Amino acid sequence: MKHFTRWIAVLLAVAVFAPFSAQAGVQQDRMKDCSKQYKEQNIPKNQHREFMSQCLKKDAGSAAAAKSTSVPAAPAAAPVTAKASQQNNKMKECNANAKSQSLKGAARKDFMKNCLSGSAAAPAK
Repeated sequence: MKHFTRWIAVLLAVAVFAPFSAQAGVQQDRMKDCSKQYKEQNIPKNQHREFMSQCLKKDAGSAAAAKSTSVPAAPAAAPVTAKASQQNNKMKECNANAKSQSLKGAARKDFMKNCLSGSAAAPAK
C-alpha cells in the first residue's frame, strides 16, 4: 500500500509540474529570440531592459512587430551617447595632462577632480 501511495504522489506531482517545465522552455526560447534581436539591432545598453521587456510581452510569432517598436527608441539615445563621448574626451585630455605633469597619488587625484569638474587645474608637485 505504501508503494501504491508513493506512485500516486509521484504521478500527481508530474501531472501538476509538467506544464510549468514546458512553459519555461517557451519562455527560454522567447528570451533567446529577443536577445538575438537586441544584438542584431545594435540597441544601446541603457535601453536593454526596456527592449527585453517589450519583446517578451509580445508573442514569439510577432518578431517583426518587436523590431518596429524598438527602432524609434534608438535615436533617443543619441544625446546620451554624445554626452558620454564628450565626457570620455574630457577624461582623455585630463589623463594626458596629468601624465605629462608626472602626477601620482593624491596630487593626481586632486588634479583629475579639478580638471573633470572644469575648475582650474591643481598645480603640479
